[in-house]
Amino acid sequence: MKIAHAITAMLVSAVALAACSPVPEEGDAQEAAEATPVIEADPGETAFMQCAACHSIEQGEPNKLGPNLAGVFGRKAGSGEDFSYSEAMAGSGIVWSRETLDAFLKSPAALVPGTKMVFAGVPDDASRQQLVDYLESQSGAGQQ
Repeated sequence: MKIAHAITAMLVSAVALAACSPVPEEGDAQEAAEATPVIEADPGETAFMQCAACHSIEQGEPNKLGPNLAGVFGRKAGSGEDFSYSEAMAGSGIVWSRETLDAFLKSPAALVPGTKMVFAGVPDDASRQQLVDYLESQSGAGQQ
């Protein structure tokens, strides 16, 4: 019963506060909307969200289920620090570039049969390119 009284009291308080608030004039809402900056999400960063459950991208962050991808461009596949790669990945001879990452992200198992990565891939070409762009921008490519 005490919970019901507490909820009722909160609702009454909320209604009372709303009744005391000034009614916005017609142009106020539009002015507020125009004054609020619109932040557009980077489509590559949005695409990376599906990867972030298993991979970190920031230098110094620990590996997760998958290896940290900081500095991945130019790195030999299967050579990241402190991660147990599959024999298939370590022996693939791949050096990560835009082209190899694109092929891997399209179908990991097709490029590296036997990889431990259980991700089906990114079939959409545009989304995959946005993801590769993002990985390149975050990996320190060109900053070495």
